[in-house]
Amino acid sequence: MFALKNFPYTQKYKRKKDRWDRIKGFLLMVFLILAIPLVSLFLDKQTESQTQASPSTSLIVSSPVTSTHVGDRISVAVTLIPYKTTVSLIKLVLAYDKTALSIAEPFSINILDFPVTLVSPDYTHCTGDTCYVSLTISTGDSLQNAITQRTAVGTILFTALSPTPQTRIVVDNATQVLSEKNGTNILTKTTPFILAIAKTTQSTKATQSNCYYQTVCLSCPVKGSVRALVAAKNLFV
Repeated sequence: MFALKNFPYTQKYKRKKDRWDRIKGFLLMVFLILAIPLVSLFLDKQTESQTQASPSTSLIVSSPVTSTHVGDRISVAVTLIPYKTTVSLIKLVLAYDKTALSIAEPFSINILDFPVTLVSPDYTHCTGDTCYVSLTISTGDSLQNAITQRTAVGTILFTALSPTPQTRIVVDNATQVLSEKNGTNILTKTTPFILAIAKTTQSTKATQSNCYYQTVCLSCPVKGSVRALVAAKNLFV
């Protein structure tokens, strides 16, 4: 009798409870929809802050040419690109294949920005076919001289020895870029120089030769005065 008397109340209570459960489920769904983008935004901001707080820098090995012939000389440059940091010292180690390239002229340091040479360029170390160019340079004791923007480190001249579809000049893993602020290696990225070397053709040989007679080798660079060229031409008259 008691159960029958309270039956309408029980049904009404159950309907209210079901309605409240649906409202809670809807509110939870809305909360999740709003919370997920906010959490993602927070994590992105945190990652960005960590990236900005961790200074990084890169070294690029490059050249105006990407292909050449056997016997040609190739000028290769090393460039420093700091990222929101200062650089005061570089321990540079370049690696190259001695079967494809040989050093024609020593490493020329950019002494305007790196006036102090702590370790002179060394070319004597090789492991198998891989040879290394190593040096250590600094901006000096003053923090005002520290590098803060894209700067040339130096250049080196190679001679192409043998034909190959691809040979690389890379920044070796032993390279370090140091900052006065923390004294740790802040080098995070390196870009190698990739070169293709072709066989020397007859036309290439003619262009590369000294060309004693300009009248025969018209493709050679003009050297000397016009009077000298006329004199050379008159030898054949």
